[in-house]
Amino acid sequence: LDEAMAVAAALCEGVRAAHIEHKASTVSGHVTVSVGAALAWPAQGGGAQSLVAMADRALYGAKEGGRDRACADNAVGGPPQAQPVAARQEEAASEPKAGEPAVVALPASAEAGFAHTLKGKFIKLRFPAEQEAAYREHDADQRRKQLALMSVVGLMIYNVYLLANRSMFPDIQTSTLLWMVGLCAVLLLLSGVAYVAKVPILWHEAIFSLGTSIVGVASAWLLSQSTHLTAIACSVCLVLIPMFSGVGARQPFWFTCVPAVITCVAASLFLHPVGDLQKLVFLDTMLMIVNNTSYTLILAYMLEYGSRKEWLLSHIERYQRQSLVTATERLHEMSILDPLTGICNRRQFEEDFQRLWLDSLYSGKPLAMLIIDVDFFKLFNDGYGHPMGDRCLKQVAAAISQTAQEGLGLTARLGGEEFGILLPGANAKQATELGERVCAAVRNAAIEHRFSQVPGHPKVTVSVGAASVVAQKRVNRRTLFAMADDALYQAKHAGRNRVATLTGPAPSPLKMAGAA
Repeated sequence: LDEAMAVAAALCEGVRAAHIEHKASTVSGHVTVSVGAALAWPAQGGGAQSLVAMADRALYGAKEGGRDRACADNAVGGPPQAQPVAARQEEAASEPKAGEPAVVALPASAEAGFAHTLKGKFIKLRFPAEQEAAYREHDADQRRKQLALMSVVGLMIYNVYLLANRSMFPDIQTSTLLWMVGLCAVLLLLSGVAYVAKVPILWHEAIFSLGTSIVGVASAWLLSQSTHLTAIACSVCLVLIPMFSGVGARQPFWFTCVPAVITCVAASLFLHPVGDLQKLVFLDTMLMIVNNTSYTLILAYMLEYGSRKEWLLSHIERYQRQSLVTATERLHEMSILDPLTGICNRRQFEEDFQRLWLDSLYSGKPLAMLIIDVDFFKLFNDGYGHPMGDRCLKQVAAAISQTAQEGLGLTARLGGEEFGILLPGANAKQATELGERVCAAVRNAAIEHRFSQVPGHPKVTVSVGAASVVAQKRVNRRTLFAMADDALYQAKHAGRNRVATLTGPAPSPLKMAGAA
């Protein structure tokens, strides 16, 4: 608080040093300021609203003490104790900003969760439970179709290859080959049942992996029934079975490991070389099977890792795109809306004014403007405090905006306690009628104002200045603003709580240039 008071004192001294003339001041012949300072500890119950109220009380203390000075209000509580970050975030989220609705603390963003997983590398090819479930389900239907199709294609190719290379193992009985064909038919039927039944995708992957393993074991057993050297040499083709699982069907790495390991083990157990030559060929064949299977597993791992990484990046990109859209919309709202009252701000008012002026210029229809000022609002602020003054402006803005919308007008807060309405196609009479409805709407809001100097009205009232012109090329659009502003001062000088309208002809080009 001492630091805040030092800054406040320096601020007062800086304004005094500027020597800005102010003949109407009762304090000095120059512009001066009064400053209220306050300190609150959020951890001890001091919130944003309470801090504003305390600073406001301090400001009025400075005014009552003679102005041109700084005054401090007592702090709420003492220095905060250690507090969890989550608790501080929750308290901060529960404290609404001025002019904004209260918000609820949100959990960590989903984007952060995906980014954390991506940063963790997921070398075990496993996401956190929720993300893992989403990853499995994002292409579940497509995977079911793919696995069913690969089952048909793979078994057909296998049987064609088996029968086409019958000469490589001529001593194997035909019944044994037919038994293999029957086994393939059973596996194909099992795959079809899994597809039609729409079993969970992990079960479907497991069934495909199991079927591939069965084919690998059966193939190794089949080749072991032959004593020909060519059968040993042909067994190198066993590597195609796990390769088809990991590369052709794009099975997850761990599901590819099952047929890969089982096929290698089955080949080493079932194949029995006879003689030195067969042993030499067998050792070379097993080395090729193990090496190629290892390469297959490496490829399967990289394929799944890449697929998972792509999925994470796509989600991060989607959330970032959504955040960008939300931020853009929010920035657009901030650029056109008044943060306190929620209606359009001066910037949007000027854009609408320019557009409607051009419309009037091309169509020849009149354009009316109303400037509205809250009567004795400074006395309201001094008497009730700035927080109550903000609440008053919100209520007044709501009444004005609703009334203007009923008359097809565009409302904006021009600054402070001043509001404006643009009324396209309205003549002076229509503008006056809308102004009277605005005055009535504010009176009907019944906002207490016991400091008002409007006779017979201890409630908040407004004064309205209205003007209407038909846009012309030789007329500057600022003329309409100047006319409405002049009408507003006429309404104030006539006693406030009323409408004054300028109905005279448009000023001359020379006067218009001065108004601009």
